[in-house]
Amino acid sequence: MCKIEYVAKARCPVCLFGGNCGFRGFGKAEAPVFFGQVVIAKTVTLEPAYWELERPEGDVDIDISHRAENIVASNELSANLSAIPRCHLDGSELYAAVDEILVWVTARVSMKSGFVTSMNVSFFENSGPVKVTYSSERGSDYGLKYVNLKVESYASCINNPWLLENETRAFVFMKGVSQPKNVSFADGFHLCLQRPYNQTHQVSLRIEVTYLNGSVFKRLIQPFEFKVSPDDNNTFDTAQEVAGNGTYPRLFIGGYDVTDFYKIQVKQGQEISVHFDSTVYAGPLEFYSFLYDPSRASRVTSNMFLSEGNITFSIDMDGYWFIEIRSYTDDYGFYMLEVGVEG
Repeated sequence: MCKIEYVAKARCPVCLFGGNCGFRGFGKAEAPVFFGQVVIAKTVTLEPAYWELERPEGDVDIDISHRAENIVASNELSANLSAIPRCHLDGSELYAAVDEILVWVTARVSMKSGFVTSMNVSFFENSGPVKVTYSSERGSDYGLKYVNLKVESYASCINNPWLLENETRAFVFMKGVSQPKNVSFADGFHLCLQRPYNQTHQVSLRIEVTYLNGSVFKRLIQPFEFKVSPDDNNTFDTAQEVAGNGTYPRLFIGGYDVTDFYKIQVKQGQEISVHFDSTVYAGPLEFYSFLYDPSRASRVTSNMFLSEGNITFSIDMDGYWFIEIRSYTDDYGFYMLEVGVEG
């Protein structure tokens, strides 16, 4: 499914054909149009791609790769558009950041006819104060990251911030070089999160590709939505509620965060099953697991530490039951939790 929009007339914040139109940035509500007197016949907005991450705490530099991706194929072009959270870092005082997440953005487009005229990559703040940094110092790597594309304009909190308006936090606008049939972009952006660890941040990314299909100009837009949620379920009283037959990926544990609590409401006679697994992510962890009844009395205790394990128990009283995952070592990383209820 995709959303189709038609643009009757384009404005020119950055002219494709050599004009000087004094670009001053753009806001989220109105996507930029980079075509001077060129009319965009059709804009196709794809369904958003998502990733959600439980927010680590403390000085954690860790591979948290999780690809949000869309692969597009039509009779005009093929495209692979993705965004990957690569690592988590302590925040920089320079940007008033509590912590930072490096997001690696890639876009590869191949035309079957016509050529790519431009590509735009832009970040927007949805919830929670966020700054985005982007470095223009690429040196010898420039040709490896930008193939058949030339940067015309860019801005972030450290580069040309006066070009940013409204909710825009960073953008890079590139023009196709010599009417290319194939282009690619790959570069990193730092999301500088400015709220405390117990609060949520939401950030949007949009990759826009404009091309001539041989007769008319068109634009393809791929939105991304990122959510970084607090990891504050460290006690019975702050336990995160989960649902039966639910799967919860990329849950952080370790370092300062040695235990995670979850709660689920069940009835007498039902059977609960819990599966945890850290082997699906880089660097498997080892931890103990526990199941507590509504009085918070321990009913199931693992007798050894595991990287992957299961709990199964027949419920004998109504109410909220608690699951605890406790780190065995000082190592930190991510795990997946699956909870099932039958009966």
